[in-house]
Amino acid sequence: MHIEINKDPLTKNLLLIQSIVEKKKTLPILSNVLIKAEQGFIYLTATDLEISIKIKLEANVIEDGTTTLPAKKLFEITKEMPEQLIKIVTQPNNWITIQSGKSEFNLAAIDASEYPDIKDESAEIVTAYKAKDLKNIIDKCINCISNDEKKYNLNGLFVHTEGKMIHYVATDGHRLVCIKEAFPHEDKKLEQGFIIPKKGLLEIKKICENTDNDINMRTTNGKIILDVDCITLSIRLIDATFPNYRRVIPEKSDIKAHINTQKLFDSIKRVSIISDEKNRTINLALSADNLEIYSKTEYGNATERIEINYALEDRISKFKANYLLDILSNIDCEEVELYLGAGGKPSLILPQQSDNYCAVLMPISV
Repeated sequence: MHIEINKDPLTKNLLLIQSIVEKKKTLPILSNVLIKAEQGFIYLTATDLEISIKIKLEANVIEDGTTTLPAKKLFEITKEMPEQLIKIVTQPNNWITIQSGKSEFNLAAIDASEYPDIKDESAEIVTAYKAKDLKNIIDKCINCISNDEKKYNLNGLFVHTEGKMIHYVATDGHRLVCIKEAFPHEDKKLEQGFIIPKKGLLEIKKICENTDNDINMRTTNGKIILDVDCITLSIRLIDATFPNYRRVIPEKSDIKAHINTQKLFDSIKRVSIISDEKNRTINLALSADNLEIYSKTEYGNATERIEINYALEDRISKFKANYLLDILSNIDCEEVELYLGAGGKPSLILPQQSDNYCAVLMPISV
């Protein structure tokens, strides 16, 4: 193999694969990136056997060939090269020379025959996203995904359709977020839904941040495949059944308060300074024309009051401040509707006059 390639696109795309390559070194080959050069292009492939990425880049291919190199070292070397033109040439005994200007590095390669076979899989496109819209969905849901490996079916984002709507749901058992959007057609296969693991979502988000083009999503053989620009990302889905999340979403009632989103966010943030360091809990109390946010600990106490138009029964509940702040920071609306549950029941937070987003919070036991 003998190629010449521009530094910037090579470095940019090597950075993109760093979080995918296996770092535990259970299989040394998985710490490497597979490089294939042919017909004016190079193909970079990386996998941890759960997530795979394949990137196609233009290059001056002087001699076709395939090899694998340590992904981290290759990225660090190319990033520091002094000139834009980088030459990569295979040498005898699986050694690779990397040159730029007067800099030269030699890396030990692992034979490409040992690399896992990452097949190109065909499947019909499920839907297409604008990159910023897909990133927005992930941002609003990802903090609610459970990190508890025992709750395997909650370790990802549940995606399913209902009629001509597509739903995105995440929960860790203490809080839940559900986003609904219009879907172009009814799809019986998608009614049962699928669960995208959290690590896969982080890789999707990274790609969204590096493109302005539409991203196509496909599903096949227990995987989700995303295509954009020169990149194909394949993610193995979580093989589990997501719980019936609708059972924990409270019904809307007349017991609600309209509150300015930013005022509520700022007040919770200030009061949480005094909250206990372990759970960071604060109290919300609704009474006539008033929402009181307060916390009392061994350090002292803090109270804030927000005047609201409310004349219904008094309600009080305790929550983790960080959960509330995560939800409020992802609501793009001037006011929220707060349905404060009573007697240990969950509470509901909605953007005012919107049915496309809801957040559910379980109270903390006093």
